[in-house]
Amino acid sequence: MLLENLNLPIPSTFNLANGFRTVYVMDNSHPVLCLQLYIKTGSIHENSDTTGYSHFLEHLVFKASNDYPPNSISQVVNQLGGMLNAYTDFDSTCFYLLLPKEALATGLHILSELARHSRFNKKDVALEKSIILEEIKQYKNDPEPDHIEWIQKTCFAGSPLSQPVLGTDSSIKAATWDRLRTFQDFSYRPQNSFLVVCGDFHQEQLKKNVEKLFGNWEASGLQRKTNVSSEPVMAKAGVRTRTKTRGEKLLSFVLPELCEQHPQANALLVAMRYLAIGRASRLFKALVEEKRLCSSVKVASLSGSLSGVSVITCSPLSQKYVPQILSCFHSELNELLSNGVPNEELDLIKQDIIHSWLFSFEGVENLANLLAMEDFIGNLARLHTYGQQISSLSASEVIDAACNYWKSNNLMIYYEADKTFPGINRFIGPANFNPKPRNSKKAQAQQTPDPWIVPLPKLGAPASFLTQISDDMWQIVLSNGLQVLYRKQSQKPVCGFSLSTRISQICESDTERGTNYFCSSLLLHSTQRHTHKELMRLGRSNGFNIRVTHHLDSTSFRGKCLSDMLPIALSLLAEIVVNPAFDAAHLNLLKATALDSIRRERSNPLSIAYHNWFRMLVGKKSNLCRSSGDPIEIRGIKRDDLINWHARWNLGRDFSLGLVGSQRAEEIAQLCEAIFNEAPCPEDILEPNPFLDAQALKLRKQKGHTDQALLHLGGFACPAVNREENAAFYLLAHILGGDISSRFYDIIREKYGLAYQTGFDFSSISNLGFWNAYAFCDKRDYRQCLTLMQEIIGEVATKGVEEVELTAAKHYLIGMNRFDLESASYSASSLSTLAALGYEPEYYLNREQRINAVSAEQIRQIADRYLAADKQYLHILV
Repeated sequence: MLLENLNLPIPSTFNLANGFRTVYVMDNSHPVLCLQLYIKTGSIHENSDTTGYSHFLEHLVFKASNDYPPNSISQVVNQLGGMLNAYTDFDSTCFYLLLPKEALATGLHILSELARHSRFNKKDVALEKSIILEEIKQYKNDPEPDHIEWIQKTCFAGSPLSQPVLGTDSSIKAATWDRLRTFQDFSYRPQNSFLVVCGDFHQEQLKKNVEKLFGNWEASGLQRKTNVSSEPVMAKAGVRTRTKTRGEKLLSFVLPELCEQHPQANALLVAMRYLAIGRASRLFKALVEEKRLCSSVKVASLSGSLSGVSVITCSPLSQKYVPQILSCFHSELNELLSNGVPNEELDLIKQDIIHSWLFSFEGVENLANLLAMEDFIGNLARLHTYGQQISSLSASEVIDAACNYWKSNNLMIYYEADKTFPGINRFIGPANFNPKPRNSKKAQAQQTPDPWIVPLPKLGAPASFLTQISDDMWQIVLSNGLQVLYRKQSQKPVCGFSLSTRISQICESDTERGTNYFCSSLLLHSTQRHTHKELMRLGRSNGFNIRVTHHLDSTSFRGKCLSDMLPIALSLLAEIVVNPAFDAAHLNLLKATALDSIRRERSNPLSIAYHNWFRMLVGKKSNLCRSSGDPIEIRGIKRDDLINWHARWNLGRDFSLGLVGSQRAEEIAQLCEAIFNEAPCPEDILEPNPFLDAQALKLRKQKGHTDQALLHLGGFACPAVNREENAAFYLLAHILGGDISSRFYDIIREKYGLAYQTGFDFSSISNLGFWNAYAFCDKRDYRQCLTLMQEIIGEVATKGVEEVELTAAKHYLIGMNRFDLESASYSASSLSTLAALGYEPEYYLNREQRINAVSAEQIRQIADRYLAADKQYLHILV
């Protein structure tokens, strides 16, 4: 890859007299905008008395402002066809807007009101306290986030990174209006803030509006310096354990991580990728694939502008494997510290990082995030030089960084399970660190030329049928009947590809549950031509990763790549789907992982509550339930079952291909014909046949190990074949619980302060639909919360919705559709899935027309038909 030949966007900046800074990039490839306002106040700027105040203020400033009445800001954004949200992290609070290009002035005005003119009162503070306390409970009820927070609180020595972003129960309860206002007055200042703007706009209009809205913002107070600690500040090395009754087993290794500004940060990142990040890492290969001791290996970062730690978390398949996992970790770490990263693997890791960096330029929101990160650390020039910095890293720099920071006195081990593990302390300390003298010859050994080449197709005659559907979209029908939908996106170097089929879990009989999940997942492992290692090598060296997604009514193999790599990516895609190897050992691994995933779900109250509600609706034996099947079905799946299932696939009949890129349609047609023209064509057809096993029970109250009440209320809805009703139901779902302008959010959360999280979801397949309303609240409030949910739904079922709500919902769905079009991979997946399910190409193109055609009367009718109280299924976990 020649980085110097890439046409990367060039950022520009301007500063106001009061110190307020704006960073922007103009991109007119789509008529959208992303605006991000950063206030440099996060958890590292707080003390024990103000822990959680930055996040508390993030909630409060939405309440009202000088120009916006209470709880109206989100409604205005909705009406514009945009989305407003915010988050707080270690270093900053970010308020961000996704908007159509016409709304630049309004978007900037909203951000200025949030930062400068927020008006929250003591009642708002009291209400939001209960919301944040529920948010804290929700994190504690989720095993993995709770495990990471335990590590965060105990692994640092005097570092502000130990303070939780959400705060603590005591700090939130002690917060007052006066204290929060004082904290806000100090933090929310122009010299402590900056704006990022990306998308389709005029430079002059941007500068004029920024000057008007932020120019007279008073720069009183002290400028908050970005905290930069070049060295991690960790607690004493050792082992920490705790017991939890929920049954989750988690084992974590904590090692130093460097902030972006540190000269060895990139080298240590490469070392961590080699050791633990991703499926190609040494620990994943050893613990998950080879030894099968764990179901997963994940890495969490606890750092930002301050150097912190990386948390490597393993999920043991059994407690008896813990000693082996600990020994394996030390073995892999010692190997890295002794011999470094082999040159071949170093090159692949650098390619992984560079391609991830390049893909972050796709879409205005991704680009805005990238700009903010670089400007935050004061090195905007790195936007263009980062790829070269990574490319130039040497093996010696990587091993030097690892040896400097990953020493015995810097390693911490955390273990959490339902019972203690004796003897774990022997796995910590210098005795376990015995790296051999560096073998520079081994580390620097040159690799043989790569023999794993994908034979590229010879382009010949064009496809049998090529039709232009719109200015930028074509339908191609190959000689074997495979339908290809291609959308041209001229200004972007990224291609999206997706091969979808209507073959899914609802094609399974009651004796085949899980077959499609394991068959499609196993295809990605290896083919008759390439081993698993070779497939991984090909994808990583060429910058693409093919993954499988499972929906109730479809299965998709999708990914994205740079334009030049599309022939290789499609060739490998065809090989995976047509000529798989069905590796028996990997099937056993997939089954073990699926069984462990179910075990972990059963320790998560959120998963328990939803699954139990859905099974009330469709029945425990329905093929609409978990795509992998239940444990007894998973254990019974054999390799021959998958081979027989795959033998019934007909590429031309059962699949469709979606592509988004910058090539000419004629080139795409030739390429696809050359790659996908050969495939077996069995006559046996796998037909969708969803079946229900519903019970008469419509109310279930269940006790759980949680300090929250989890409410799920729902029922059946219109099927996908009723296209007009489907469009209406999506709008209804958004009005009731779609985002922060919905009725659920406005009433249950904002008016009564009863639930941190509420929502209303709708999904459908050809002949069935489902709706699900939910709220997570304090146990003491669940009856009131449930009553409000039922009243809101009942009112819509009898009276319908207001025209102003419907108009705003239409604008929102249409606006979000614009942002969906930015993603080449998502767009390709939408094209292929709709085609595989039998929709004509115009259905994809006419989404806005369908949305705009929905009337309030249609919504009233479907609400009356499907939301009636006697048709509802209620599950309460309390």
